[in-house]
Amino acid sequence: MGRPKGCGKGFAKGKPFPMWERVKAFWSKVQKGKPNECWPWLGYTEKETGYGKFTWGGRSNSAHRFAWISTFGAIPPGLFVCHKCDNRICQNPNHLWLGTVTDNNRDMFGKGRGSNPPRHTKITETQVRQIRGMWVPYKRSIRSISQELGLPYKACESAVSHWRHIPWH
Repeated sequence: MGRPKGCGKGFAKGKPFPMWERVKAFWSKVQKGKPNECWPWLGYTEKETGYGKFTWGGRSNSAHRFAWISTFGAIPPGLFVCHKCDNRICQNPNHLWLGTVTDNNRDMFGKGRGSNPPRHTKITETQVRQIRGMWVPYKRSIRSISQELGLPYKACESAVSHWRHIPWH
């Protein structure tokens, strides 16, 4: 039936796998370099997300989270381990930082990695008129307008379909 949770190879069933053994196993799958370089994960990488995966406590977890825990300690509730370098397989503790979902999204959009700016962007009546002036059904898409103006798609779509108190021409 296999080993019970927390029990690794070479350890008797029912005995917990020592944390120092997990730390040693983890760092053996990291290609360490200079302190300012990315240290790539050499173990299993999830195809969908591109993040390294590592098992501890009987569960598969993100490798960069284990890199943080083994270096700095526990991750406070509500915080995430984020990458300064934007390299999902990087395990260098110098490249990791703790932040909220909002912090991580700000970082992502600030570096131009997000597909859309945050949805909470407010648009003005002037922008609504500009969007409506640019939009030509079946010839000019709302998506191309949103990208050109640097506005969220939903805001531009709303300008075309929901701002009824502003006349079209």
